[in-house]
Amino acid sequence: MASPFVPDTIILEKGGHAITVPDIRWSRCDLKTVNLLPNVMAAQEEKKRGAGGVLMVRDGFITEGYKNNAFAVFDGTLWTYPDSPYILSGITRDVVFEIAEEEGIPVRLMPVSEEDIRLADEVMLTGTITDIQPVISIDGHKIGAGHPGPITRRLQKGLRHRMDTE
Repeated sequence: MASPFVPDTIILEKGGHAITVPDIRWSRCDLKTVNLLPNVMAAQEEKKRGAGGVLMVRDGFITEGYKNNAFAVFDGTLWTYPDSPYILSGITRDVVFEIAEEEGIPVRLMPVSEEDIRLADEVMLTGTITDIQPVISIDGHKIGAGHPGPITRRLQKGLRHRMDTE
């Protein structure tokens, strides 16, 4: 079934509140399959808790969202889970890497712990229908200044430019 897609421009501008959930998916998340029950359960928890994003946690580390990839910023460096069977590396994620390189933003492919993500300067989710969505709190803990940060804004601007011109 197809339906029109309208992006949530409010959450892209103001940021969203995310929650953490255990990553109970199988060990080959890098394969697109119909085995999406854990993702559906995460979406239900997101809705139940009134959140605007989900960060999945495996062995104490943030892997990704149930429908997008996760990034954190520490001291001007963009951190994200490395390519592995535990994440589905998205197209938007790859574009974010390209924009970061163009903007001179260092990228570190390293897992971020569930504890450390709350200390990040910025957090964002990226995906085809997510674009680059700022996360301003996680499980009620404010991220950075509590509003979208400058790295997130630079990446959003770069993505918007690409989408408008390509």
